[in-house]
Amino acid sequence: MRSYVYAFIAAGLVLVPAAVSKLFTFECCVNSDADLSGFSVGENLAKFSFVPLIGWIEAKHSLFVIAVMLMLTLIVFSFIRLLECAFRCCCKGSKFWSAFTVLLAVLVGFVRSERGEDFFDRQIEVIGGTTAANLYREYVSPGFWSEEHLALQVEAASFFDNRGAEIILPTMIPVLNSTQCKRTLDSIHKLRDYWKHANVTAGPFPMFTLGHASYLHGNRTNLNFVLQKEFEWLYDIVIHSLENYLGDKVYLKEGANLPGFHLYLSSFVWGFPVARVHSDIQYSDQFQTDESHSLGSKKVISFTLPIHLPLLGSHGLFTYTANQTSPELKVRKFPKFVREMHPYKVGHLVIHGGLLIHQIAPSFMGLPGDGRITLQGHGFYDSQLKSWALYW
Repeated sequence: MRSYVYAFIAAGLVLVPAAVSKLFTFECCVNSDADLSGFSVGENLAKFSFVPLIGWIEAKHSLFVIAVMLMLTLIVFSFIRLLECAFRCCCKGSKFWSAFTVLLAVLVGFVRSERGEDFFDRQIEVIGGTTAANLYREYVSPGFWSEEHLALQVEAASFFDNRGAEIILPTMIPVLNSTQCKRTLDSIHKLRDYWKHANVTAGPFPMFTLGHASYLHGNRTNLNFVLQKEFEWLYDIVIHSLENYLGDKVYLKEGANLPGFHLYLSSFVWGFPVARVHSDIQYSDQFQTDESHSLGSKKVISFTLPIHLPLLGSHGLFTYTANQTSPELKVRKFPKFVREMHPYKVGHLVIHGGLLIHQIAPSFMGLPGDGRITLQGHGFYDSQLKSWALYW
């Protein structure tokens, strides 16, 4: 009888996710490389399906993911069953469940402890050898970078700071109300054909841009006409807010990518620290013409305006500095630097110096409508015009 129950459970683990993935689908990106006339051949068409517990994923990979889910679930069930049998040999009745609960608690606590990390470090070396162990040690929780590499980045940012490039810490100012955020979100979904899937960076997972980001696509202005037409009112609000904060005129840089949108739709992947730790040095690639305009002598900023954030958990920006900057922020201390968490709020513009070492903080997203959707942009100060030029 129990075999039939397990068979029904296994069938459900396949059929339910498969049915859901067929119900929740969307297509996008057909015009992501449209020319000025809006025409595109449609070769960038992408189709995504929602798989429970996994999130959105390219439809062509959904059945493979469901099969992997089934296999992992059966392995976990088998492991629990083995533990159950082992404990039943030495425990009776409620004692079994008490002992089982204590074991799980001890295991969870051990994994999260320093001794636990050392233990798994040694086991990985036994299983995979020195190479696997080194990879495990290097790819630590802050952004899959080694602590040594992060320390060098923080030191480099301090070097630029000493040369005159101001390292501005994140500041948050209210910009949009809920109605304006909804209007922006509706427009973003209306322009789904112009989304661009970051398949090189994110593989089959749901990371998109609306507009072209210089760090991904270089300087490509063919979608500026779409953004300008749909979001001119939003750009006006952001420019006005930045002018009030910076105390100088602000304008959209002609011939450069307009500020655009990052779209991270619901996926279990974004709950891990997979985002790259970096500083925004796009200016040096896009506009630097000679040594007198190097990053060390330029004022640069980056800004993020959250339009939609996941329902659960905390969402924001990790920053890496030599010392703690605020007692009010969540902080993790490392030997040569500290990591602070700057929370995001929908409709609030976050401004910081582009040379500040930072990273997108992990976000838990589990529902089809979840996502982290933000307006992104950079700016540099033009000393001749005495104003700030914005681009992405």
